[in-house]
This record gives sequence, structure tokens and C-alpha cells, in this order.
Amino acid sequence: MEQIIRRKVVEDQLRRFMFVLGKNDLPLYVESIGYNPDQESVVRRKGYPYFHWLQTIEGEGEFELSGRRFSLSQGNGSLIFPGVPHSYSAAKGKKWATLYVTFGGSLADSMLAQLGIRHTEW
Repeated sequence: MEQIIRRKVVEDQLRRFMFVLGKNDLPLYVESIGYNPDQESVVRRKGYPYFHWLQTIEGEGEFELSGRRFSLSQGNGSLIFPGVPHSYSAAKGKKWATLYVTFGGSLADSMLAQLGIRHTEW
């Protein structure tokens, strides 16, 4: 069994944990998990390589997908599928605190399908 290497990165108040697995990945795994008290703007023209749940804890963010903008107010979140282009940022003049988890593995698609989730949702 390969050893899991855990890396902890802390910048300012950002708390981020990233997990790196060896060449024999698990069928379902967490790639990163964290809390961002002051969420920065993110633009991903080619998407992100893992499933990504982004949850608003405080304030309000704006999420853009396929040219449409959605509000991510407190208590709301978005599940972004791998490779889906998107961007998000704090709403004008508002602080935006978020929690997130990224995950992947060969079982991730089928697990979400069993829950009736087959595409990016907010």
C-alpha cells in the first residue's frame, strides 16, 4: 500500500489541505479541502481537473457558467464538474468567505449519477 503524503499550505488566513496520492489512486478521493475567509477571483477557461464543490459561508459571490451569471449567497453552493469552464468572484463591494472540497476517482461520476447529479449545478 502506498503512503499518502499530506501537504498543508497556509497563506494569510487561508487554510488549505491538499492530498497527493501515488500512481494507484483510490476509486474515490479528496484532492483538496479548505476554507477561504476572503475568496479571490478565479477564472478557469479550461475548468478544473477534479469535481469542485464551492460553498458560501458569508457574504456573496458571483459564479459564471456558459455566459450566465448566478449569485452564490450565504448557504448556497455550486458543484462544478471536471473540465467545465467557469469563473467566480465576490459580488461588488462584498466580502465573500467560502469552503470548498475537490474530489475525483473512478467512482465519482457514478456516485453523483446515483444522486441524480449529471452536470454542473449551483
